[in-house]
Amino acid sequence: MPSMFLKAVARGAIAIAIVVIVWELAATVSSPFVIPHLGPVFGKMLELVLAANFWTHASATAFRVLAGYLMALVVGLPIGLALRHVPELRFALGALFAGLAAVPFVVLAPVMVLWFGIGSGAKIALAFAAAGFAVVSGLMTSRDPAGPAAPGMPPAATAGAPLAPSVVEAARTAFLVAVGAVLVGEIMAAPTGLGNLLVTAMSMFDTVTMFAVVLIVALPCACISAFLRSIEAQVGI
Repeated sequence: MPSMFLKAVARGAIAIAIVVIVWELAATVSSPFVIPHLGPVFGKMLELVLAANFWTHASATAFRVLAGYLMALVVGLPIGLALRHVPELRFALGALFAGLAAVPFVVLAPVMVLWFGIGSGAKIALAFAAAGFAVVSGLMTSRDPAGPAAPGMPPAATAGAPLAPSVVEAARTAFLVAVGAVLVGEIMAAPTGLGNLLVTAMSMFDTVTMFAVVLIVALPCACISAFLRSIEAQVGI
């Protein structure tokens, strides 16, 4: 366990070092309006997190992500597990859910805004739909060690495949999808949220603030994803 944790920390440190080096090299050869140096970006991040207005945006986004994500897990996990373990149900509904999961959630954003308005309802609904289909598809199409699926049926993991890692992997994928769905909804139409903050900075050509918001979103998502991936590795042993 400690060695696995140290390896994960080492891999994370190497990845961060590569990103920092590449970022600084790109910032050196390009305009600050395209890619600013990390120093001003980190300074802006500190300025943002110390501002009360920022936490209004951050809390709105966090609430929308968690609400849509948890709803997706509550609804999607039972459906995905049923499709995974009941061949007849998978034969009847597998193609439908696989097709819905393949639809880019971006195209659903205008529909959700039309139905639920520009408030939190549209973003939660979009996150629920996108993450829910991701959960169902992830569980239904997990690798099957017993061989390929029967003709006309989507591939699925049967009783021979480990269940716990598939559940954690589906939950991890769904979380990232939920974050993306909420941000897209906020960028399209929202009075509050980190997506609104991002598009406002973009419209004012404030590149430093834009990248600061991107990092503020990306860093917690990367940590949560790494944590869920470590759980996935543990339960898969």
